Amino acid sequence: MKFRQYIILPALSLLAVATSCEQQEMPPAAENDGDVVEIIANIGEVDTRVAQVSDNVFSFERGDAIHVVGWYGDDKPWTDTPVKWWNDATSTYNGTRWVTDPYMRWQNGVTNHFVAWYPTTFADSGSDLTAVEFDLLTAPVRDVLWARKSQVREDGNNRLQLSFYHMMSRLDVCLKFKGQYQDVTDVVVLASMSKSATVNLVSYSEPYVFPIGKTSVTLTEKTAYASADYDYSTRDIVIPQDFSELHISFKYGNGQTADLPYKHNGDIDIFPNCHHNLILTVGTDRVTLDEVTVIPWDVREIEGGEAEE
Repeated sequence: MKFRQYIILPALSLLAVATSCEQQEMPPAAENDGDVVEIIANIGEVDTRVAQVSDNVFSFERGDAIHVVGWYGDDKPWTDTPVKWWNDATSTYNGTRWVTDPYMRWQNGVTNHFVAWYPTTFADSGSDLTAVEFDLLTAPVRDVLWARKSQVREDGNNRLQLSFYHMMSRLDVCLKFKGQYQDVTDVVVLASMSKSATVNLVSYSEPYVFPIGKTSVTLTEKTAYASADYDYSTRDIVIPQDFSELHISFKYGNGQTADLPYKHNGDIDIFPNCHHNLILTVGTDRVTLDEVTVIPWDVREIEGGEAEE
């Protein structure tokens, strides 16, 4: 099989934020706090994460924590043993602002580099961040978020704006059953995909995701916002990769069963930070593809359906 390396490409431009210096957004006072890094975090163009507050709308919640490491100049601390970061901290959202422990500080007059990820357990800052192992099926959180920012501290401005992106991909499969199938139940959609990957978090300006092998991955979570246009919709968070095979099994009528494969002509590319929607029609002896749409994960509307999270 072929392996392809996937790069997270910002589907939406990074946010240019002008925020008032309200006291409630500031971290607690610290001794000699003139160079303390003040974190502001968001995903895409709005403050979002993986907690759903309404149809395809997400928000950071109290207690959410991100891990941030930082260095300055041309140093590459991840090549050292042990790693010697200038900044290495956890920042927790308390419902109003981000509280960082320990305090991070700017190195004045040089370029400061930062890499951050959610959840904090995704990577150990003392390990090799060029080869982080990730298993989709055992991960406590599948929707892994990543941000990187490089900047020179400006006088009087200690704020670090971290714009996060989904490192993984969102895949929805929407099914239309033809008239010969009545009372369809127990639908199972299997995709032949990689369930694990190695991730380079610090390579240039985007992390690289290298999928490993392929196996049958079950997509069985029925969408909460499935459109009435489809008889069944399923979704999952998957590793960015290419794939071409699906298997669909179900029961219908008076206990009859069906098991039909779908083979795409070529590869379907699954991109990071994107929401993919596959619309299929299930016929008597074959499954046909009606439409594929790909949009940035943060966009609410998707052409051809409403399989939203």
